[in-house]
Amino acid sequence: MPVWGNEAAESSSSVKRFPQLVSEDGLNRDFLGEAGDYFSYNFGLRQEFVAMQGAVQTGLLKSSTQDAVIAGSEGWLYYESTLDDYLGREKLSELQLYNISYNLTTIRSVLAKNDIDFVFTVAPNKNSLYPEHMPEGYVRSKGTKNYDRLLPYLENSDVSYVNLFDLFESDDRVLYHSGDSHWNNTGASMVADAIFNSLGREHRDYTELTPEIRCDHEGDLEAMIYPVATPVEEDQYFDFDYTYVHDIKSTYDPEIETENQDMTGRVVMFRDSFGNSLLPFIAQEYKEGFFSRGVPYEAYRALDETDEPVTVIAEVVERNLRYLAQSAPILADTEGEDIYPSDEPTEGYTGSLEYTDSFQGRDSDHPYIKITGRADPDYMTIGTKSYIYMRNETKGFGYAFPAYHTCEGDAYEPGAAYGLCCYVLPDQLPDGEYSVSIVHDNDGELVRSESYFSYTIRS
Repeated sequence: MPVWGNEAAESSSSVKRFPQLVSEDGLNRDFLGEAGDYFSYNFGLRQEFVAMQGAVQTGLLKSSTQDAVIAGSEGWLYYESTLDDYLGREKLSELQLYNISYNLTTIRSVLAKNDIDFVFTVAPNKNSLYPEHMPEGYVRSKGTKNYDRLLPYLENSDVSYVNLFDLFESDDRVLYHSGDSHWNNTGASMVADAIFNSLGREHRDYTELTPEIRCDHEGDLEAMIYPVATPVEEDQYFDFDYTYVHDIKSTYDPEIETENQDMTGRVVMFRDSFGNSLLPFIAQEYKEGFFSRGVPYEAYRALDETDEPVTVIAEVVERNLRYLAQSAPILADTEGEDIYPSDEPTEGYTGSLEYTDSFQGRDSDHPYIKITGRADPDYMTIGTKSYIYMRNETKGFGYAFPAYHTCEGDAYEPGAAYGLCCYVLPDQLPDGEYSVSIVHDNDGELVRSESYFSYTIRS
């Protein structure tokens, strides 16, 4: 350490400082243990030794030094968190699969009322497309994983869904990196082309252009095993004209705004890490762009004032599909639905509702009410449409706002499929005292709970 110097910390969480033997509190009885921790995190050439161990273990023993990485054949690496899908474990219930489709349909419906286009897509796990390099000990599930079971619900909904599984499987090329969990730039160009085609939007088709090839891509999985001297792979590079409104560190930033004055339209895109390489192709085609990695989706961003037509794109990786059953987008339906439930609640209906006042939405002058609860399992099934019914007792009429079927927690907890969430803008409603209850529509048969709380609106 005196000769080479202390090793740089891998992250802020791994920073260790040399402990004090004597502090203001007296003798430090944990000094030796803390000194050992300091040495193990800071000794010279630490990361070089880690990389050497990774090379030996993956190259000779065909196993990974990192729990998050699976070492496959011929140098291929896979993300460990995709195993549940690959093996068909941790399955969502049929009701939750319906709920995901229902939630996406509700988003589309609310956006359509504001003349906003919406398209949804799922990024395939790497081992869903290229399983041939997975270790032989893992037996692949066929037709039983969450995506396979969700697909019929998506295809039977009115959501504009782009099937990337079919897109990649129809191409003989390998379009994911061997040392990374994501598609390469050629794959990203194909995805962008498919999305624009589904929207019927004219665009520059990068799949028809010849990219520049550079061998400089460091894979995220490779970097976990080789913290220094990370191997690099080829990737494809294209030219773009768009610019960033604010400085960014990388396309991995949580929020990014773009502009291209040669184009028209505004795009709001909710994405994960698969959107990093996809972002340039999308930003290139719109005058204004807003890209977010946040969950829940701040879908109200699509309602920001603009003279441009607006498009919303939502992309989620296959392994994170459960998020769509756990977290409701922040988006209020300002019109509600024409639902007229009986004044008498359904006898024996059990459930719950509560609210959070002044949940921040578009700005401080337009705060949301966030209403969450749990439906009665006896009245919620595949095909059920749910609403939060706010009856103005002062004026004698009510409003039914679509409620998302989300659990606001772990999707695998018992009863998670019966969660409800709804956002309401009080300034869109007349003054008065409101009673708030749950309404279900089961093929035209309306079911209403008792009122769980009252809410007063005063302008």
